[in-house]
Amino acid sequence: MTAYGESKVLVERDIARLADAHFSPTSLRNATAYGVSPRLRLDVVLNDLVAWAYTTGKVYIKSDGTPWRPIVHIRDITAAILSVLNAPQHVIHNEIFNVGQTEENYRIRDLANIVADTVLAVVSSTLLMVARTNAATASIVIRSAACCRDSARNGRPAKAYRNCMRRIARRG
Repeated sequence: MTAYGESKVLVERDIARLADAHFSPTSLRNATAYGVSPRLRLDVVLNDLVAWAYTTGKVYIKSDGTPWRPIVHIRDITAAILSVLNAPQHVIHNEIFNVGQTEENYRIRDLANIVADTVLAVVSSTLLMVARTNAATASIVIRSAACCRDSARNGRPAKAYRNCMRRIARRG
């Protein structure tokens, strides 16, 4: 176990000792979160893979791809938190819950293949679909995508992806 993992277990243990009728701790052990947010984290493996795919048209793995990563979407984490907040106290009192699913545990190389199969295809088909429906919108999206790719080629894929996601979010 890593020092980080051990410290979390020790904190859970110490907080659990404080549980009583007036203090009802519940611990949620989240798998690695992924998903778009206003403060997008690109140190998270899946977000990083998507950023590279979106901005460069290539999937970049920074290891041999064999490490395992349990992942969970931020919406599922939110649902878990809401479930705990709405649960009867006797059900969650001093309990520890893992947030994630065994089926969502992937090797990094498998995540990279999923990103290659989906993100790259979606980006291309989105541009084509937009181009077929509205020429003005298509030119905006294509210019934005080109800008992202240009920024990525200049060695700034994380910044480029973040900026692209902000532009897309503003346009709705």
